[in-house]
Amino acid sequence: MPDGASSRVRRRDRWLHAAAFTFGLALGVHHVTVGLILPACAALVLLTEGAKFFSGRRLWIAAGWACAGLGIYVHLPLAAARSPLMNWGDPRTFDRFLAHVTGWQYRVYFEARPELMMRQLADFASRLLHEFGPAWFPAALILAIIGSVCIYRRARPLFWFLCIGVAANLAYNMNYEIAEDKDAYYLPVFLFLILAAACGVRQLPALLRMKSRRGFRLDHVAAVVLLLAVPGAAAVSNYAWNNRRNYYIAQDYVQNMLSTVAPGGMLLTLDWQVYSPMLYLQEIENLRKDAIVIDINHLRRPWYFPYLERTYPETMHRLRAQVQSFLEDLRLWEQDPELYQRDATLNRRISARFQDLILTLIAGHARSAPVYVTQEIATYGVEGADRGWVEEMVGNYQLVPQGLVFQLFGDREFHEPAHPALVTRGLVDGTLRFAPDDVVTLKVLPVYAGMSYNRGRYLSTHGRHQDAAEAYREALKFDPGFVPARRALAGAYQ
Repeated sequence: MPDGASSRVRRRDRWLHAAAFTFGLALGVHHVTVGLILPACAALVLLTEGAKFFSGRRLWIAAGWACAGLGIYVHLPLAAARSPLMNWGDPRTFDRFLAHVTGWQYRVYFEARPELMMRQLADFASRLLHEFGPAWFPAALILAIIGSVCIYRRARPLFWFLCIGVAANLAYNMNYEIAEDKDAYYLPVFLFLILAAACGVRQLPALLRMKSRRGFRLDHVAAVVLLLAVPGAAAVSNYAWNNRRNYYIAQDYVQNMLSTVAPGGMLLTLDWQVYSPMLYLQEIENLRKDAIVIDINHLRRPWYFPYLERTYPETMHRLRAQVQSFLEDLRLWEQDPELYQRDATLNRRISARFQDLILTLIAGHARSAPVYVTQEIATYGVEGADRGWVEEMVGNYQLVPQGLVFQLFGDREFHEPAHPALVTRGLVDGTLRFAPDDVVTLKVLPVYAGMSYNRGRYLSTHGRHQDAAEAYREALKFDPGFVPARRALAGAYQ
């Protein structure tokens, strides 16, 4: 190879090495969304450098740079070895490290079902229209189509890079039951469409070809106007949804929930929207450290128990026998989950030990301090292994609504339900807006409305119909379309 050509290759390879290193670093942020771009990158290299690249040393050098960036994952076992407060995944061993970085616990949400794919596709279409501005002004998507045609004609490798990247991302997301962070998984698609739209804007003058008599280029003016209008329309239409300057929903939610939890009380929940901000406010802001808050879902992870033993030593000491029995099965299940699917005896044993652990936890704490549960537990919003212990709990205790939680009582006497003054900044006063699939709409507001409704039902059962009617009206303030509250309110008047 001539010296000039060799020099050009070396200069190009500097960019290749930088891109490979950046790719490795990006895998440490979110390996799924970033890793799905790898087929597109391979296609781009194949179409620009040829198949010989994959059999030469340049590939191995680039892979080495990617691995160097991927070295950011070394932080995980190093941090875990220092025994942090909550050692999520406990990635100190190779098996746990591999399970943690590959999202082992989330694989249950990945399932290829036609109905799931259609639902996810419809959700993606809705988000796509919302992301790039109002649905009645799809200029960005039209520009992306124009830009894609232009890229296909002028830069075929880049075109296939974009197409394969979009296809890989959508293929994964269509088969994954994503929870509240769906937007993050679609970011590569949105970025690819923005790139195509930018090429579409560049192509506008050639498409418009307008020129005034004085030589003033109207096509350039139109292109500039559209270039400003597209992001401007998206910013204006989405500002109200994304403005979080006065966002206190999570803080108020936790403080409202804890306002009726007595000192030393225990709160059990299955709702991550409760436990996540609760964990932050307790551990970082030292709010209500006296309250014992436990996430039932996390009890299915061995790494959660060291946190509980460090944070609530007396509570865990009373459960030593139940914890040891359950962990014996839990660690074996983590090593071979299919074994428990095949063996009905093992399946029943781990379920029985899990149920015994929770019921013993409740009974032991109830002897000295109140026990509370969140709404999804008390109203049977549970499935699978949780169903058994919830049914037995409801059979053993009376559940009385106290603000945003239920308190467990061992008798069947009437207990005055607490009605605290709830702080709901931005929730229903119109200062914040929430999309239909926002976590506030799906998870938080139903708790406020539902607990007001549950208080009304409890009061109505004990003949307090006027107070019940007031509770139903409060529920309708949080959700005017809450049909059970409307019906109950009509019945209370009768």
